[in-house]
Formats: sequence, C-alpha cells, structure tokens
Amino acid sequence: MKRVLVITYYWPPAGGSGVQRWLKFSKFLPQYGWQPVIYTPENPDMPVTDESLLADIDVRTEILKTPIREPYGIYRSMFGIRKDKAAGTRVHGKGGGFKSWLTNVIRANLFIPDPRRVWVSSSVNYLREYLRNHPVDVIVSTGPPHSMHLIARKLVEKIPCAWIADFRDPWTGMFYFKHLKMLPFVRGMHRRMEADVLRKADAVIVVSDRMRTDFLKVSGVDPDKVSVITNGFDPDDFVRVDEAPSDKFTLVHTGLMVRDGNPEYVWLALSEMLREIDGFSSALRIRLIGETDDYVLDSVRNAGLGDYLEHVPYIPHKDIVLEQDRASVLLLPLRNEPEAGAILTGKFFEYLASGRPVLAIGPCDGDLAAVLEKCQAGEIYDFSDKEGVKKALVARYRDFVSGRLNSNNENENINAYSRRSLTGVLVEKMNMLE
Repeated sequence: MKRVLVITYYWPPAGGSGVQRWLKFSKFLPQYGWQPVIYTPENPDMPVTDESLLADIDVRTEILKTPIREPYGIYRSMFGIRKDKAAGTRVHGKGGGFKSWLTNVIRANLFIPDPRRVWVSSSVNYLREYLRNHPVDVIVSTGPPHSMHLIARKLVEKIPCAWIADFRDPWTGMFYFKHLKMLPFVRGMHRRMEADVLRKADAVIVVSDRMRTDFLKVSGVDPDKVSVITNGFDPDDFVRVDEAPSDKFTLVHTGLMVRDGNPEYVWLALSEMLREIDGFSSALRIRLIGETDDYVLDSVRNAGLGDYLEHVPYIPHKDIVLEQDRASVLLLPLRNEPEAGAILTGKFFEYLASGRPVLAIGPCDGDLAAVLEKCQAGEIYDFSDKEGVKKALVARYRDFVSGRLNSNNENENINAYSRRSLTGVLVEKMNMLE
C-alpha cells in the first residue's frame, strides 16, 4: 500500500469545519490503495470537541502527534475570551472595540503567517527523523493555518518527496487579510511566503474555481499545477432516517455565523411575514446551531423574532444531519465581502446532501451560485436584495403549507460531490506525482 503523510492542525477529537476535509479523505484513501499517515498537534487549541468524529478514522491510519505551544491561553486571560470561542474569530471581523483592535495588531504583526508558526521547526526535525525510517510516497500540507505549508516546504528540502499544498481557504486572498492591522513589511512577508509555497509545491489543490483563478493571478504559477477538488459530503453520514419532518416552518443554520455574515434582510423579511400572513406566527421557528456572534442574535431579536429563535451553541456532527433533514429551509449566508464569490464551504455540500432547499445570501455570480444552479438546490440573493429574499421565503412557506416542500437529494449532479468520489480524484493526482 502506498503512503501519504498529511500535515494538518485539525484532527479529531477537534470539532468544527476545519477537521472534515482530511478526515474524510483519510477515511476513503485506503479503498484506493493509500495509507494515510496523519501528523497533527498533541495538544491543539480546541474550542469544541466532537468524539463522534473518531469513528470515521480508518483503522489503517497511522497518527503521529507532537506537542505544540500556543499563545491563545495568554490571549484569553488578557482579553476575557471564553475557551469555547474560536481563537482569533473576533480578530477577523469588524468592530469589537479596543480589545478587538489590540488582538488584531498583535496577531497580525507578531505571528507570521499565524500563531502555529512556533510549531514549524520542531515538526520539521521530528518528521525528518520519522521519514528516514518510514518513507512515504507523497506529502500533503493543508491550511489554514498556513504554517502547515511551511512545515512541508522545509521538510521536502531535507527529505525530497512529492508535495501537494492543499488550500481549504485562500491565504492573502482571504477576506479578513485586508482587515488585519499589518505593517507593510509584514504584508509583504505573507505574499512572499505564499508565492514560495505555490512555486515549490509539486501540485496545489484549491476548493473552488474562483479560488484557482485568484491564485493564478497573484502567483504566476503554471496553471497545470493548480487544480480544484471541492469539499463534499460523506454518503455514510446521510443515510435517510424515518423521521417525520418538523411541523414548524423551520429555518436552520448550522456552523459558525459571524457579524459580517449577518443576513439582516432575512430577519426583516420574516418580521414582515409575521405581520402580513395569517398563521405564520404559529408556524415559524428559527434554529441557529453552532457558534453565533452576539451581534447576529441581537439582530434577530431586534427584528421582533426573539420568541421564534432557538440557539444551540454546538451539537456533534453526527446529529447535524437530523437537523438538516427536518429543516424547511437551510440558511447559508456567506461573508459580506467581495472575496466571498470564491468560497464553497464544506457545510454547503452537506446542505446539498440533505436535499432541503437552500437559501443563500452572497454574490450571485460566485461559485456557490453556480453549484446551486447546477444542482437545482436553492436560490442565492445579494445581501442588499430584501425583496428577493422575502419573495423566496414566502414561496417556500407556501410550499410548506401545501405539502410541496419536497427533498431534492436525488439530483444526480449532487453525487459528484461525495467524499468517496472526490477522494478518487485526489488519488489520481497523487498517482501522477509519486
């Protein structure tokens, strides 16, 4: 069996979105003749844990761990941040006052490219010794955090091996990069590091077509070197359950919802519908599942929807499917940023697999809009399109009342995004390199 070393910060029992991509690739790799070797921190900063994800680790997976020292404990004690808040989340948003500004400045100028940089040297030394006795055919680094790419870059200089740099999100093209209070020379350091990784990696994988285009614009790298393997869904997570749909018209959002992704016009449209549609007040329910910014929760309440709001901070990933399956509408607001057109989150593909109608808020000419259209899975409206949002919600409510709110999970185009199929695409890439 061939072997691939995967350098990743996120691994179970860590919960959240960052862990899903390579957990699922690793689950299916042995079916294609590849043994995954996972290198990950022994003591990562984990705002949430999800023990249920451990069941997805194939027994043939080898897991390597070394300690990491991180600054987030100091951050929390200085600024009163709770352990269950994702490290750095406020730094990437807008507003937040002096504390947010100060953490932004510290984060941006002292930890380059990110606070996990302190793990690079020790990881290179450890892996160099490991690979001398346990060679692999391909090395994969996945970021963010982009320090994982720095580990791989230094490692292949010492132990020559084919290297794939996998970008789950952009680097300097990420929406929050422009908000970080960086000194000019620090911004330049990021760009040079990014270009160096893109140039030296044997192959680069990104998660959307727009992201690939953006990388090619800034890097000058050979277009044949950069390919797209999207996120996806694991069919094993979506075995249909014999559970009656909710008797409420339920809007569901799962995962992180941040201040600059607040779908304000959704709340205002629902508020108007309460006043205008008989019986709507007894049917409506809003379930926000996952870390949700207080600004968003206040926005829901300020729209007069507090009595209909249910906020559940976190549930295990295995239970998310039940929430999605019973939803009347799955809400998917992107960040209200121009870079959002390149974003295809893992959550979106799980929405697709659920078959429930998606109401997305974001750029109508981005990659998300294209996949929604391809799969006939829902609609997307700009953040400023209040009338479009309201029209869609009214139509979905009428479908709910008439019993026509059917599942769309049989659309054949959705199957292309199964994690098993996507792993096959990854294996083709690895076979060409090793």
